Amino acid sequence: MLLSTLSHRRDRTDLLQLEPWREAVHRQVMCFLAESGQRGAALVQYEVCCRELRVEFGAPPSAETVSLYLRIRDGGAEGPEHHPGH
Repeated sequence: MLLSTLSHRRDRTDLLQLEPWREAVHRQVMCFLAESGQRGAALVQYEVCCRELRVEFGAPPSAETVSLYLRIRDGGAEGPEHHPGH
């Protein structure tokens, strides 16, 4: 299971390198990081997402992404299976 989870994360990270504007993928990575005890890294991922959206579209993140960020920042986050559209 761990290898499958790590492979899934690597696939998402690879996709972000190719298409960094995919906000839903940023959310999935944020969830994975938060759930694996890497809260700080999940918060950094949010900042990366914000920067990419600003550079590509001149736009802020969606309300869904901001909500996830706030949950992680405040010490809790649901897994991606609880977030429609992933």
